[in-house]
Amino acid sequence: MIVTDRENRCPAPSAEDLPANCRLVVFRTATRDAQCDMFEHALEQVSDAVVMCDEETRINFLNNACIQMDEVVPSDVIGEKNEKVYEPLDGQSLIIPQAIRKKQIYLGRRQIYTTRYNKNVDITSNTYPIVQNAR
Repeated sequence: MIVTDRENRCPAPSAEDLPANCRLVVFRTATRDAQCDMFEHALEQVSDAVVMCDEETRINFLNNACIQMDEVVPSDVIGEKNEKVYEPLDGQSLIIPQAIRKKQIYLGRRQIYTTRYNKNVDITSNTYPIVQNAR
């Protein structure tokens, strides 16, 4: 069992190899939580759709604009890999996994995809990898 200090917004790291009857508990300082809350609040005010994924393409955050545009259910997709939620319809690869893998920015890229809820979307997006500690 994984215990996190915040539901669905900042999932705990993966811990599949823990021994039976062990639990992973994640502690963060209150300052870090406050910064995370302010950052998320700011992203909720943005009218553009924002999707944030970790290095394994698992979705960590969707702002309200994204939820409305893609018609996704956050509790169903947070923690899922991007590729399990979105499927390209134009024969191209998904941009988010490419940006993460190549650590490359993609600006003004047209994406045509469907969500796992069968919502077809045709957008122009900017995708930025966020690299921590130069990794």
